[in-house]
Amino acid sequence: MILSAGLSMPPRKNTKIPADNHIIRYIPWTKLRKNENGEVIGIISEAFKIRDTEKYLSATWLEYFQRPLRKDQIIAAVEEMRASNLAVKPKSGFSLGKVSDIESVCTKRNIKNIRIVYSPSDNNAAHVAVKSLPGDDLELLELLATEAWAELILNSSIP
Repeated sequence: MILSAGLSMPPRKNTKIPADNHIIRYIPWTKLRKNENGEVIGIISEAFKIRDTEKYLSATWLEYFQRPLRKDQIIAAVEEMRASNLAVKPKSGFSLGKVSDIESVCTKRNIKNIRIVYSPSDNNAAHVAVKSLPGDDLELLELLATEAWAELILNSSIP
C-alpha cells in the first residue's frame, strides 16, 4: 500500500489527522436523504449519531492513500471499506468531509474536545476514529450532515 505525504510507514495510532485532510464515512441507504421520487439528495443527521454500543464515529482517512488524483484516493478508500468487515450495499453512499470543517462545526456548537485520530484496524488500515462527539446534540448532527460532511458519493458511482 502506498501512503500519503511520502511516508513509507503509517503514523502511530491515535495521531491527529491534519486539519487540511479529509475523511470519508460509509452511509447506508436508510441514512440517505431522498426526495419524493426516491432520488438521493443528501444525508440525514442520524448518519452521524454514535450508537450506544460505539465509543466513537468511524471513518476512513482519504489522504492515507497517496494517489495523484483525488478521485483515485476516493476509489482507494472505498475499496478499503468494501474489503473490510463493513457490509457495503449497492444503494449506499459515502460522505466526504474535511477535518477542519468537521472541527469548525463542532466549535460552533461549543464542542472543544473532539479528536479525529488515526486508528487502524485489522480490516481497514486507513481507519479513523472521531472521538468525543456527542450523540445527543441534534443540531450538531444536522450541521455535520449538511455542512461539514455534506459531500455525498454514491456507491454505485465508484467502480
